[in-house]
Amino acid sequence: MGAGWSCSLEDTWTAFSPKISLENWARQVLSQDPPCLSLQGQMDSSALKDCKCSGEMHAAAKAQVQAHFARQLEKDISTVKGEHVAVKDSLLNSLFETLLAKVRYPPSDFAGLSFSWRLRKLPDAKSLPCVAPSALVGAVPARPFRLLNNANDASAEQPPHFLQHPLRPEQQRSLQWMLAQEADSEPFVVEWIRYWPTFGGGHLEVDEASRFVVGAAVQLSESASGPFLNNYGTQVSKESLQGIGKITHDEGGMRTSTSYKWVRFRDTTVRCFVQELTFADSGALLPGCRVMLRPGLKAPAFGWGGVDPSMTGIFLKQDGPNVRVKWPTHENWKGKQGEVVRVDASSGQRPPMVLDLRLCAAYTVRGGILADKIGYGKTATSIALIDRQLRAPVPPVPSVDEGRFLPAQGTLIIVPSNLFEQWINEISKFVWDGRPLRQQMRSGWSPRECPLKIFAMSNVAPLSRCKACDISSADVVICSYRLLYSQIYLKRREELSGNSSLWNLPNQVRGLLQGRVPLRSGRKGNEMVWKWQDLEFPVLEMFYWKRIIFDEFHELESFESTQQNSLQFLRSHFRWGLTGTPPIDTNAGAIFMSSLFRVDLPGYIETGGEIDLQSWEFDKLLTETAGNFLDVFVRQNTAELASIRLQEHVVIVRHTAAERALYLGQAHEAPDFQSMRAAAFQSQDAVSALERLLKLCSHFQVGGAGEVGSAHQECERIYDQKERRLVRARNQMRRCCRVLALLQHLLPKSAKAKEAKAWQSLLEKAKESFRVSAGEAAKPFCEELDRELLAAEREDCQEWPRYLDGYKPTGSEELLQFLGPEGPKRGCFEEWKGMLEGPPIEAKALERLLLAQANEQAQNLRELHEAATSMDFFRRTVAALGGTKPEDRSCSVCLEENLPAQKMAITPCAHAFCINCLREAVEKFGRCSLCQRSLSLRDVQPLVAEIEAAAAPPTASDESAATPMPPAAPGVPLDKYGTKLASLARKLSELRAEDCSAKVILFVQFDDLKRKVCSALTEFGIPCTMLQGGVGVRAGIIRDWQSNPQSRTFVLLLSLAQSASGTNLTAASHVIFLHPMLAPTAEKAVGYEMQAIGRARRHGQPRDTVHVWRFVTADTVEQTITEEHQAPRNHSPSCRACARTWVGGWAGGWAGVCVCERESPDHSLRVSEIHLTNIFESSTRPTKLWQISGSTWGRSSVYLRCTD
Repeated sequence: MGAGWSCSLEDTWTAFSPKISLENWARQVLSQDPPCLSLQGQMDSSALKDCKCSGEMHAAAKAQVQAHFARQLEKDISTVKGEHVAVKDSLLNSLFETLLAKVRYPPSDFAGLSFSWRLRKLPDAKSLPCVAPSALVGAVPARPFRLLNNANDASAEQPPHFLQHPLRPEQQRSLQWMLAQEADSEPFVVEWIRYWPTFGGGHLEVDEASRFVVGAAVQLSESASGPFLNNYGTQVSKESLQGIGKITHDEGGMRTSTSYKWVRFRDTTVRCFVQELTFADSGALLPGCRVMLRPGLKAPAFGWGGVDPSMTGIFLKQDGPNVRVKWPTHENWKGKQGEVVRVDASSGQRPPMVLDLRLCAAYTVRGGILADKIGYGKTATSIALIDRQLRAPVPPVPSVDEGRFLPAQGTLIIVPSNLFEQWINEISKFVWDGRPLRQQMRSGWSPRECPLKIFAMSNVAPLSRCKACDISSADVVICSYRLLYSQIYLKRREELSGNSSLWNLPNQVRGLLQGRVPLRSGRKGNEMVWKWQDLEFPVLEMFYWKRIIFDEFHELESFESTQQNSLQFLRSHFRWGLTGTPPIDTNAGAIFMSSLFRVDLPGYIETGGEIDLQSWEFDKLLTETAGNFLDVFVRQNTAELASIRLQEHVVIVRHTAAERALYLGQAHEAPDFQSMRAAAFQSQDAVSALERLLKLCSHFQVGGAGEVGSAHQECERIYDQKERRLVRARNQMRRCCRVLALLQHLLPKSAKAKEAKAWQSLLEKAKESFRVSAGEAAKPFCEELDRELLAAEREDCQEWPRYLDGYKPTGSEELLQFLGPEGPKRGCFEEWKGMLEGPPIEAKALERLLLAQANEQAQNLRELHEAATSMDFFRRTVAALGGTKPEDRSCSVCLEENLPAQKMAITPCAHAFCINCLREAVEKFGRCSLCQRSLSLRDVQPLVAEIEAAAAPPTASDESAATPMPPAAPGVPLDKYGTKLASLARKLSELRAEDCSAKVILFVQFDDLKRKVCSALTEFGIPCTMLQGGVGVRAGIIRDWQSNPQSRTFVLLLSLAQSASGTNLTAASHVIFLHPMLAPTAEKAVGYEMQAIGRARRHGQPRDTVHVWRFVTADTVEQTITEEHQAPRNHSPSCRACARTWVGGWAGGWAGVCVCERESPDHSLRVSEIHLTNIFESSTRPTKLWQISGSTWGRSSVYLRCTD
């Protein structure tokens, strides 16, 4: 082929050396902010089972670059004699540049990048629907990802200063793995693949079902089972429908999977479901075949219409010399017959081919993620690593970063604010024999006698007085995440970056190291320094650290973009993350974790707007790569806490009638959490509604609307609020009628009939749509609207401005511009009057204004209906729960009166039924029997759940049993704080009476609810404190509560979302959840709750039992969430090693021995701890005994291992 071409065999990967300056590319990538990654709204792992991958994420069309290279692909690819193919080097260079353009992190060594390509021929048209490489197609590995442990690793030697408190054997094994990770220089290889169809149509957006168009030839698939109905509804046998038929017309639902087509087989026309049809391709240009634009076409006769040569479409029909085609961007494109050809046409055309590009990036990562379970001792193991490697040599700085960062010999540890002092205490305990290190630190520095030179800063002040040379020589630097985002720190960092982006900081440091650029020293003053050693108040991003440790790094995903970027920007030779709950349920979690290590797993993330990682969940290659990353860089071990028993209790709380009415009023407007958990977290409005619902389970008032004295007073306040909403909605509708009348009045006589018909037609369509959705309930509202429209037309036009005084429309910016700014005294009266009496307005403008107001009036109509329904629903609920009239509890169908709350339901349209009548109507008709409004089974809910009394009473060993609450204590003001907080106060009083030395951690997720709880406990006389304030204040609160024997504080109130990680709070023997954790996935919520329990149940707990109390309000979203969190997962009564069944068992679980009786530690079974008493106290003991090896499954579960 000559120079400038690369040749290879077909379907063979061939290496290529692009003419790209990789150093310039790397610097360009490093000069940009990587996208912020959030796990909010991530998918539940249960939705990822048995999914298939088509490889679409690697299509060039997915990367939005296929069209740009469409013509170049046609001319720069050639077939050679035999089985050889050739591609122009310039094309490969351009395509590889596009592949590199979306990479977020370049490898530290450019030699770790390898490029290769191959060209594949597609044998026939049947191959075209799937043009992706076979390695990208197929079943996606299951999630959650597995995590390996260090059970079989060798033990490391004890660190030199761990004399009084040596590591436990399992910690020594983790330390050995950490040492090996830092010594290992083998790179981690990531593959990025992109494929480019040369025949057009990257990833085919027009799916296979689109081929079933009118006129297409089809036949029944072998698995087709019907039923097949003719025009008269008579069933036709499959045997009479053999051969090829033609689609005559289509008819079906909204989803392709349920739509059907009418097909004519000889003399019979029948209805067939799409999924039971196959396309009968005759090889001719007929309806349903795949087509592309003719190669070399310069300009279609009727225009491009958004179509380009890269696309593949579906041929619809031929009209004489013209053709109709369905393209991904045009549903009914018109062109000339010669302008399109079949995709598989071979006469004079090259056979369809696909160009595959592969880029292998080798990342050198020294470090990993220590994901040991809560209580294992990750902090101690990390300190041991620092102690062991204190003077060990480090690898060279990568060339791309060399000379751009200040040298630092120490380890930077970044921690949550509440763990700042705990890290200092742990270092003192293990390295300095427990001496009071924190008390002897001056200006943040440890005393000279301490084996480690430590610099700890809870705020910016110590750092502002330090020089860069001091920071560089420290062995350990400790700071909180909060410090990195303080305003003073950010201002200083911006100043050192040359008032530019963070990514310009290395250039500034380079200039300082070379003596070219002086930097201002210190927080105040104007002294400029030329030597980096003299620079006061350096920022941590200026240094190339020996090691960085991100403690509880799973919390970082909730950080803002600038905060995440700062952490990803930090440079070090070794990087470590510590967490007890790594996000391993989805690919999004793996991408997030790898990003902290500057490893780009996908190689391409679309950065426009909000980043969506869900598309990558179904990608086979990424899932495999993510699994490999976790296998190499993550280890999770389980603490052996057999001596610390975990006993769980559930406290059932029942709302009073007024509290129940308040809850149902909010539940009526909140999303359905039980059946649509993922959708409930897709919008902030839905999340806020769920939060309000969860708060109402704990306290009858949500928000800061001023304290009310009781739930009854709150009911009155809410009713007034709903009544005001109804009044506002009615006034809005009435005023909008006057606006319509005013605009209609301003129309010229010649245009009145035409324009009135347009907006009135639009309003009628909206009313008809409203009637369909709301049923008979819509009738009075539509009639009210008609009356108001008629009344407005009959009014004197001079009255309209007075009626509209103070009113401004919300649905038309153009109308607001006509009105101008609101008057300071009389609102909008003068503006409306000026519009009525002012110069004439153009007819077209009035037409637009009328249509906009008609749309606004349609919204007003629905708002009026929703406001009235909401008020009626709340009124009926309050009356039914608290009223004494029999008619308030009567069924609208069977007329049974005085129904108990357990047998009564109120629909969203505010109609009352007994449960049986409502369920029957919904199951049969899906509508309300009175107003015909659409209903679902979700609406069939009793006012109060009926508690089945047939359940067997719990045994003493059943730790999940509900704990009945005693009668209300005398003098407790139940009305002021509500049922749940009163129950909480009674339980806390009981616990304190039973053991005056016991302490309690109380977890609440929401700040406003936490303040109410603190106020309630204080009034009940229960000593409590909230963890709040700066780092120093928080540390003092924890120190006093945890270590001060004279402290009277009984309850420590913590945030479930922000304070549950890492803190050592072994002074507590009781953990209370006021409500379950609200999170996008059950796995994430359970992870937070496990972190919370792990604050007390960990090594150092002096008691043999930790009690967990869950307060659950019956028949609410709390009960739904709690049941979901407590449901057993991945439970199977079989041996993990040989899949043989287990001998022995009990109700609800399994235990015993593997019948194969092989001597292997892998022969173990995960079971719930709450059943262990039954196992070991059973009269029939198994032939081999099994011991607890640690909590590793779900919430309270263990592995049982053979003791022989």
